[in-house]
Amino acid sequence: MKNMIEFSDVSIGFGQSADVLRNFDLEVREGEFVSLLGPSGCGKSTTLNVLAGLLHPRRGAVTFDGSPIRGVNTAAGYVTQDDTLLPWLTIAKNVGLPLKLRKVGRREIEDRVESLLALTGLESAGPLFPSQLSGGMKRRALLARALIYRPALLMMDEPFAALDAQLRTELHAELLRIVRAENTTTLFVTHDIFEAGILSDRVVVVGDRPGRVVADIPVPFGAVRDVHTLRFEPEFNVLERTLHSALASARKVDA
Repeated sequence: MKNMIEFSDVSIGFGQSADVLRNFDLEVREGEFVSLLGPSGCGKSTTLNVLAGLLHPRRGAVTFDGSPIRGVNTAAGYVTQDDTLLPWLTIAKNVGLPLKLRKVGRREIEDRVESLLALTGLESAGPLFPSQLSGGMKRRALLARALIYRPALLMMDEPFAALDAQLRTELHAELLRIVRAENTTTLFVTHDIFEAGILSDRVVVVGDRPGRVVADIPVPFGAVRDVHTLRFEPEFNVLERTLHSALASARKVDA
């Protein structure tokens, strides 16, 4: 498969401050689910902002689908921790908003919204307003909105951090089902070892600031997995220990 994302010896900072990322190398292949795992402040979110076209490197090269990123990357969907649903619009109108802004025809918007609401289990939520939804339903609505225009890349920045453990598990299963159904390349930011292991094809460990890749760990469970039972498998416990060790080693190097 071709590389969807390539960072080559990239350094990024803000103004005159020190680098947030330095000598950062990353490749993500088309259709992969890759998690960036690391401590707060190591540059994980900065990586997403570069791919979104909101930041530009001081040094090095970044390509998306074989080309440099010039301006806002409209081929990428972005989901953050924040609830960015517009409270005065129904869920259907929230989900369809990106297509409306692109002046897509009404019928096409309605068809795509109906499809995404069904895919995310929100068939009956279309006429509701965000204040009428649970936390988990809002997360699914945000995911539907990010996928509405079939982005080549889905970026997610700790989207489930504020949710309780049981709801997070349910949404992990839903997320995997949805991105596999849409065949969407996914870059997922987290500082949670369990979450990285349960979701990913690969986990890229980023060391403390200035962030750089310190480990690239394949996850051997295949694209189709049961997140409800996988956590109890001995192989998953081995993976968690491997990820924990990689994070600990990264901190020791930086100390």
